This record gives sequence, structure tokens and C-alpha cells, in this order.
Amino acid sequence: MQKQVTYFYVRHGETIFNLQDRMQGITDSIMTEYGRAQVRAASIALEDIPFTKAYTSPLLRTINTSNILLQEHDISATPIDDLKEFNYGLLDGALKDPNDLDMVRRLRNDVFEDIGGDSRASMDRRIRRLFEKLNEECEDQDKVLLVSHGAYYRHLLRALFANVIPGTLDDDAELIPGGGVALIQFNDGGLDLIRPASDAISFKAWYMEHVDELYRK
Repeated sequence: MQKQVTYFYVRHGETIFNLQDRMQGITDSIMTEYGRAQVRAASIALEDIPFTKAYTSPLLRTINTSNILLQEHDISATPIDDLKEFNYGLLDGALKDPNDLDMVRRLRNDVFEDIGGDSRASMDRRIRRLFEKLNEECEDQDKVLLVSHGAYYRHLLRALFANVIPGTLDDDAELIPGGGVALIQFNDGGLDLIRPASDAISFKAWYMEHVDELYRK
């Protein structure tokens, strides 16, 4: 049976912890006014998308983001643990310190399981489990909003698309801006990264140009 499911992945807006360069992880921090403006821009970029389903990380910053994004839509986002941000364990919420060699090593290699957090392997399992579940449960032509995080997006690329992503997937590279949007599509058993993350304005311009090519007639 043929099935096409389109996922619109959106990162929450800038938070106070982002400004402070903290390992935000599963520790919540409120969005700045600029962060809320980023999300409002994403809302405008996605206002014409007829979402059939929506899911969000259960953290406050993503729930607030999903509420803004869906203000003009007839659905609300369901919180789902498998969209939750990378957990830095005992270092969650800590300021990044380039002079702390142990912290640098942990960030470079995503090694936090021994202090109660996540690892690349645990994130890989979580992300693959999420998309296996969604791909199975969604119906043909569903358009699905996913609201999550910056480090999560990096791990998503590593878990699902590392063979097609140019450049680095290192922790210090911001691969999706606050309020940024990426487009992923499931087509007949396979996932494709149709559009890597960009700011919302750039995404909307690209989407309007390519919308007629995206969906199965």
C-alpha cells in the first residue's frame, strides 16, 4: 500500500538559557521576546498547511511554541516523550565552559549516560522508535507538525540522514535556528530529508516555490 506522510519539524524559539549558553537539555527556560517572535514567524510560514496531526516535546518551551503555531488551526499538539530534548544528566542546565576538559569531551562525544543523561545510542533508539511509530500510525497524505529542540534535530540528522548531510554534526554547530523549520517525508517505506532546517521566512519562500512538487497527486 502506498503511503506518503509529510513532517514539518519546528524548533522552539530562543530561550534565556540559549542566551546564557547553557546546556538546556530537559531543564526548562522561558522563551525570550525574540524567541516568541521567531515562533510567530514560523506560525505565519505554516499558516496555510492543513495539519492533520501535531506532536510536541512535553517540555514547557515546546508546548508554548506549539500553542502559538496552532492558534489558527483546529487541532492541538499531543505531548510525546520521544520528542524530548537530549538529557545532559547532572550537567543539565549548566553553563558551557570551554576550559572544562571533561565537559568538552562529553559534549563532543555526547557522553552523559554515566551521569544520568543520554548518549548518541539512546537518542538514536528514541528517534528511530518515534518515526517507526508515526509512519505506521499516520495515514496517506497526513501532514504532521513536530515541535522539538535544537540538539534533538542534530541527533535526528545523525540517526536518519547522516549519509546525505554535508559538513559537520558536531554539538557546537547550530543546525536549526529558533523557530526554524525542516521538512521530512515518508514515501512508501522510506524517509527523506526534503528540506534541511532554515529560518521560517526562507522556508516559506522555498515551500511556495516547490509545493506543487511535494505531494502525490
